[in-house]
Amino acid sequence: EDGVAVVTSNQMPSPNADGLSAVYVCCTVDGRLYVGQTDKISQRIQQHRKTFGADIIVCFGLCREGGASMARAIEGKLISALRSKNFALLNSDLDSGRRMKSTI
Repeated sequence: EDGVAVVTSNQMPSPNADGLSAVYVCCTVDGRLYVGQTDKISQRIQQHRKTFGADIIVCFGLCREGGASMARAIEGKLISALRSKNFALLNSDLDSGRRMKSTI
């Protein structure tokens, strides 16, 4: 899988994605976002479905170069960028009361 992949409620990523560092964004049905990074994208999606509900949509990109270090750096920049635009993030208690802007 190259580029960005989208996984809906009845889908899972290709098994080839596991073992590669990934940066992902979960979007809940009420428009809140969770940003993360992992080397086990399928497992993390299953965990987030238990936490946030089965109907989440997950967008992820694989970091083929730079591994986990690159994924963590991208994750941090993405969280900062979304916070600066007042998106409702589930990553911390600070963001839990905000609603996502209607324009993406």
